[in-house]
Amino acid sequence: MTMTKLTYSVFVTPAKPAVSDDLPPDEARRMWSPTASTLIAGERDAVLVDPLMTIDESRALADWAAATGKNVTAVFITHAHGDHFFGAPAILDRFPGARIVAAPSVVERLAAQWGPRWFDGFWNPRGVLWNSAKAVLA
Repeated sequence: MTMTKLTYSVFVTPAKPAVSDDLPPDEARRMWSPTASTLIAGERDAVLVDPLMTIDESRALADWAAATGKNVTAVFITHAHGDHFFGAPAILDRFPGARIVAAPSVVERLAAQWGPRWFDGFWNPRGVLWNSAKAVLA
């Protein structure tokens, strides 16, 4: 039996301005922390862990993954926070054969991120995000 060696690489986004009136002391602007996505690859195929929050970030992530020459066959969402899956449509655009996978407990919670409490109240309070990632839940 031949064992395939797995490798991993990590893509990290820079910090970005966040829309918030709740500022830390002596700060003029709140920043969203850097976010990481991991590519776990075998000889030909790969799994991408946690697509990013924005479509633009995820397009850059898809470009980075494509540059490895690996075929992304799955996108794994570790947990149901929007910054870990809102950008999934950009990954699926680049790798249309990939499928989104997550634990059942995560899938149960994904839709809540689009509800008024989370999407309108937390992720998109000033209308700066988009609705295209809702297609992931369909």
